[in-house]
Amino acid sequence: MGLGGCYAILKYLLVLLNLIFALLGIAGTVFAIWMLVDPSFSLSLTQDYIISVVIILIASLLLLVVAIFGIVGALKESQCALTTFFCLLLIIFVAEVSAGVWVHINRDSLKLQIKNAVELTVEQEYYTSDNRKAIFDTFQQKLQCCGAKAASDWIGNKKVVLTVTSNQENYSIPMSCCREGTTMEDCKKATLNIKPTSSIDYTAIYDKGCYYAIMTKLEELSWVLIVGIVLAVIQILGLIFALILAFAVNRSNRYKA
Repeated sequence: MGLGGCYAILKYLLVLLNLIFALLGIAGTVFAIWMLVDPSFSLSLTQDYIISVVIILIASLLLLVVAIFGIVGALKESQCALTTFFCLLLIIFVAEVSAGVWVHINRDSLKLQIKNAVELTVEQEYYTSDNRKAIFDTFQQKLQCCGAKAASDWIGNKKVVLTVTSNQENYSIPMSCCREGTTMEDCKKATLNIKPTSSIDYTAIYDKGCYYAIMTKLEELSWVLIVGIVLAVIQILGLIFALILAFAVNRSNRYKA
């Protein structure tokens, strides 16, 4: 005989919560994979950030597993599955809170890492491989930015493009810095063979540095905080419901015995 009354309501509420967990797990998995493969993000990801994204991926997959235990435990009224669900969800909850606190404490350090990564690309790594060059070009075009803090940062690149002139005092800016709609002629004029003393043509070139573009992009993701709070509330409810049901199932089993 199954649980009745309020326990039956709790059982189906727990199933509903776990369906939400499953959807969030799928969303988190897709988001983490996107972060790892999208050029706009993969270029700026330092080793610490890559580890963080991988952790998000693992946590999302684990959340899917937890959802399965929760649904099975609730529908089958299995104390073992409910206990497993409770323990796994508690681990995830503690890990999420710890990660949130760590990010908050180290937010300035993380910003500095992004800044250093973008500057390193502009100053040293842009011309080291065609793949990195192509990725950063895509990065500048998609975020509509140029250089680390400004287009003039390209003067500090260790390998100045000298296809137009042998005068090493001149430098070039990647054509990916050109604004959308700029003609090829105007783009070349604004990016090739620039004298350090010359002013940059910002009517043809993006005037925003890529570091600032990244920060703006991240600030636009403030909705993630709201989602995190909602998720935390749902997880707490899941823990409470699972604990109540586990005790109810245990008591029901004792009566049957």
